[in-house]
Amino acid sequence: MKLIIILFAIITFHGYLQEFKMAPVKTSQNEDGSISYSTQINFSGDTSNLRKVVRDVMKYPEFTDAVEKVEVISKSETSITYYMLYNLPWPLDARQSASTSKISYTNGKMILFTQPANKTSFADEDAITMNNFYEKWIISQATNGEISIDVEGKMDLEGSIPSWMVNSFIPSELKKSYGEIINRSKK
Repeated sequence: MKLIIILFAIITFHGYLQEFKMAPVKTSQNEDGSISYSTQINFSGDTSNLRKVVRDVMKYPEFTDAVEKVEVISKSETSITYYMLYNLPWPLDARQSASTSKISYTNGKMILFTQPANKTSFADEDAITMNNFYEKWIISQATNGEISIDVEGKMDLEGSIPSWMVNSFIPSELKKSYGEIINRSKK
């Protein structure tokens, strides 16, 4: 009987850690060199917890090894502007960007929209500046506690990007960072 209880506890705990479903990240390289991507995520949770996690940009380096440093430039109840330094794998040099993320509510859905911020100087003179990063999350909460997130994004890493990076590294890093956001928002 003890063995059955232990096995049930292990299965339940493992299920708790894996309680989100994420569609494969679709990526495509555009003619202008930018990269478009999309995915959908479903999990049980509360949008207020999700909001807290995505607004805590100082924790972003914990979500993925690709983010090395974050600095908050300004913050209000509905938006946050921040600087990020990215440590990308060889053969790419480090990248940096300034972005503004805004949260709004439309037709019962929470919308998280990130776009480039105006910033005249950057912290790292050696890093390549990315001026074109856009991401939109459309977040729906069902009455049964299920959250559905539709993600669409476009980024220009500036310069030539090997196709292996578009097809493997970017989806892998997005899956890792989104998964960490979801797991933290369930706590």
